[in-house]
Amino acid sequence: MANQIECFVLLRGGWKPTVEAFCATLDARYPALAPFTGEAGDPEAGLPYRLLVDGAEVTMTVVNAPYPPEQFYPPIRLTETADVDALVEMQLAYVLLSATAPQMEPAPGEDDPAHEPPTTHVGGDPSVELAEGYAAAVTLVASVVAAASPSLAAFWRASWRLVPCEVLHKAAERVMAGDPPRDLWVSTAEIRGQRAGGGDNLAMTTFGLRRFVGREVELSPAPVAKPAAEALVRELVGKLLDGQAFEDRASVVHPKMNESATLRLADRFLRASQRAAVLVLPSSIHDAETLTPKRGAAKRGGFVNRLFGG
Repeated sequence: MANQIECFVLLRGGWKPTVEAFCATLDARYPALAPFTGEAGDPEAGLPYRLLVDGAEVTMTVVNAPYPPEQFYPPIRLTETADVDALVEMQLAYVLLSATAPQMEPAPGEDDPAHEPPTTHVGGDPSVELAEGYAAAVTLVASVVAAASPSLAAFWRASWRLVPCEVLHKAAERVMAGDPPRDLWVSTAEIRGQRAGGGDNLAMTTFGLRRFVGREVELSPAPVAKPAAEALVRELVGKLLDGQAFEDRASVVHPKMNESATLRLADRFLRASQRAAVLVLPSSIHDAETLTPKRGAAKRGGFVNRLFGG
């Protein structure tokens, strides 16, 4: 099984690096990983550069045309603070950094029943660490691209994170310090209002986690404060990326919360076409056993499905 890790660096104009100069820049930026080697590409012909980063192959494709604007919307507005509209207007080219990480879990969009994620547990797959290694390699190269090119911002598509290049540079520094920038690779988005059953209810979903464990984490709507909800979701995300396995119906507890959540594995929940690890609090509007609305609770409308993919 293979899994594609991708980052796009948006540019103000065209860029045509030489592989020798780029590898020399990589050597200077990351001497602990030197020497870097690569094969030249051709931006005009659409041929990628091929770079070897600590044993992981990262391809670098320079596209002297704007990144398709429609692919920035709609979920990115839920998860980022960058001025998306301004960047869409300013960007004239982009660089795609990509690596293919072996993975036992299914890659997004693949429905082969022989490669479906386990229905009894989530996490515990040794390929998660390998996938994080490939994500780290892409992050390191993307940071150098951003520094060496007329860059505007970086777009980590799986997590819908569009960030200033400074954030990408800090992420690369964290990689080199042994602190994986999981908040770049996996983001969270809140859901409120009628989409979450009305009232003070809040639901939450991750973007990008399925690249590592085959599922996204989703929090069933409940009257819970955003900091507590995000802390609970991030607690589970961190443990899954650390290699911990959770059985279906396991209890997930965050030290700052007074109640534990029940973890349920579902083929779909908030997002109609997305396998999920669902966190259900005692105060959630859904029953933890059936994942259906409790008696008297408002049923979830179709807007969430339309927004997040149906």
